Amino acid sequence: MKRNIYLVILGFIFITILHSCKEEALPPSSFEYITPVFGTIIYSESATTPPTINWGGETGTFALVGLPLGIGIDAKTGSVNWVKSLPLGVNKVDVLAKNSAGETTASVTINNILSGNFLGGYNTDPATTTLTETGFSMKFSSDGSFTSRDINNFLSSDGMWTLGAGNTVTGTFTFPGTQALYSFEGIVTYTSTQTPYIAGYMKPAADASWTNYFKIDLQ
Repeated sequence: MKRNIYLVILGFIFITILHSCKEEALPPSSFEYITPVFGTIIYSESATTPPTINWGGETGTFALVGLPLGIGIDAKTGSVNWVKSLPLGVNKVDVLAKNSAGETTASVTINNILSGNFLGGYNTDPATTTLTETGFSMKFSSDGSFTSRDINNFLSSDGMWTLGAGNTVTGTFTFPGTQALYSFEGIVTYTSTQTPYIAGYMKPAADASWTNYFKIDLQ
């Protein structure tokens, strides 16, 4: 009987020693995305590669800081993903990695670029949205240039564009078939289920008021 009690006490002491020797979890560290800046084009969806991290002995989870529009995350892998509604321009997000011992953060930037061919038409009365001329297109390139085309008359010209706040795009170009320098301003509109289009106004660059309304859709 005494021997059994002795063995029980020894077993308890052994378990206690093992428990005390067990390493406690440490906060996560060395958290980074090998490629912290990703490029994508309008109306596309994709995801980053997973980050590297030292979990400190206890695997935790990932989460986004805040609620960035059009961006999500895989809580297990840390891969950041985005959907078609991602806003144009620079989208910087902070990612939180957390276990029971602590937390750390890393940043990812997703540059959503205006690119592609938009086709539609325009009119000569900016007070209305009825298009009287069709076959008008603008093909945007990621370097800030674009080509404007009058498809019906096989005419084209080049221009430059810039992106402003609220998905506003502005630029100047030589109107196809003329030597007239035009300026334009439009808003790029889209959702996850609505194909992007640009609607806005054009005018000869020297004029004070808009002379044309236009609307073009991503092809």
